[in-house]
Amino acid sequence: MSALAKDKRRFHQKMYHEILKDWYGEERAKAEMTHYCPDSLKVSELVDKIMNKAVPEERLRFMSIKEKWQKLVGIQLGKVSEPITLDGNGIILVAVSHPAWMREMQGPVKNTIIANINKELGEEMCKDIKYIPAGR
Repeated sequence: MSALAKDKRRFHQKMYHEILKDWYGEERAKAEMTHYCPDSLKVSELVDKIMNKAVPEERLRFMSIKEKWQKLVGIQLGKVSEPITLDGNGIILVAVSHPAWMREMQGPVKNTIIANINKELGEEMCKDIKYIPAGR
């Protein structure tokens, strides 16, 4: 919206407020002004709009995976592993605390984890998981 349009809108709002204040009084005029202002938004809707512009969709998906990691892999594996990043090719890099757990996660469990992630995201976002020792 241009500066001229904003000034015009402010002028009209002040004018409406003065008329309503003369008619209803100060308190009621404030309540009535809501009818003359642009539609309000829920804070959650506003935050979603800002986040969608500021943070790439891929990053939001990764944040969702990281937040729900224990649910996706199970409590025991969730305690010994942590997702580090999701690259543009659908590969998740996961840090694992011990080589024995890394071997466990590279077995048949890996396909289950990939399926759980894709189910959670609602699409085939995760294609593979690469495991690295934690702290590297």
